Amino acid sequence: MKKQLFKHAWKLAKEGAEKFGGTSKEYFAEALKMAWAILKDYNRPEIEVPAWIVRKNVGNVHVVAKSVLSVEKETEKALCIHATGKFGSFSFWTPKSVLKEKNVTDYFNCDVTVECELETYMNTHFDLVKKAKELGIKGVHARMKSSTLRRKIKEATQVA
Repeated sequence: MKKQLFKHAWKLAKEGAEKFGGTSKEYFAEALKMAWAILKDYNRPEIEVPAWIVRKNVGNVHVVAKSVLSVEKETEKALCIHATGKFGSFSFWTPKSVLKEKNVTDYFNCDVTVECELETYMNTHFDLVKKAKELGIKGVHARMKSSTLRRKIKEATQVA
């Protein structure tokens, strides 16, 4: 088990270095934490609430993301999510059809999280960097704005 954990951690570190630049040694500590979390919570049921639902019902995604979330009520087509944190205690409804579920059999005994928009934006940005490098655009680096990358990719594909 320990050997598999470290093998997986090195694999994650290498993927991180390939995707974001740098060496796998720089990513190993975080990759080991990720590998351990994956092993520990592999079969843990989880519900992820999309950020747009939270924004629509509550208004502030940050407030909900920093709260402890749990399922309060369940109907045939929706869940009432209860949030408790330093910003107070409140509830909001969300349709089951928009939830991202993992191993859920009982909604009351699972982890409830809010979609991380930053991770989505970063993945999109680094996909743009990768595409620009594949197209052979000179001077491309990860610190460029996404709008600049989109413009350069558009210019490169129009010329070709």
